[in-house]
Amino acid sequence: MKKIMASAVFSFLMIILSADPMFHMIREALIENIIEMRYEIHHAYTGEDGFEDIINAQELIIDNINIKIIEEETGLKAPLTPWDIDENVPPGDIVKIHLLLNDKEITNPDKNMAF
Repeated sequence: MKKIMASAVFSFLMIILSADPMFHMIREALIENIIEMRYEIHHAYTGEDGFEDIINAQELIIDNINIKIIEEETGLKAPLTPWDIDENVPPGDIVKIHLLLNDKEITNPDKNMAF
């Protein structure tokens, strides 16, 4: 009887603890569904072959606004995950990203560096 009661209390506790994350997941799924039904979402860039594509450029000009992305080398390497180690993936470089809007820097890459 004690095992059944302990299992019931533990199960009830797990349900209570998972209620908040489950609420957020269901809410996110509903919001995503509403957005997808209401709007037709496309990439803003069309590649040379005529298909929608991601933008892979260091500089963009949109409505006479010049946006530049500059990467500054830090000399640091990203830590490897266990999957990277298993598959012999080399570590990636950690860089500082500078965003320039009309040649004026609008970011501070030294702030909140997590490595």
